[in-house]
Amino acid sequence: MNVFEAIVIIAIFAIIASIIKNKQNKQPQAHQQHHNNQPEAEQMQAQIMDLKKRIETLEAIVTDKKYNLKREIDDL
Repeated sequence: MNVFEAIVIIAIFAIIASIIKNKQNKQPQAHQQHHNNQPEAEQMQAQIMDLKKRIETLEAIVTDKKYNLKREIDDL
């Protein structure tokens, strides 16, 4: 093995080591981002539940017979 081959082998090992190190550093960040999104997801779930309740209330108002009567009178 000459000096050039040794340098190439060392360079290949260095590249592989840096790739492995970068992958290991990215995994905790992805895991941390997942934890950061959980409060946001919970907040969004709460908003969805609130909107569902509001829609149910609006549906009850619109389907109420008194509302239809008032609307018919207003249309006259």
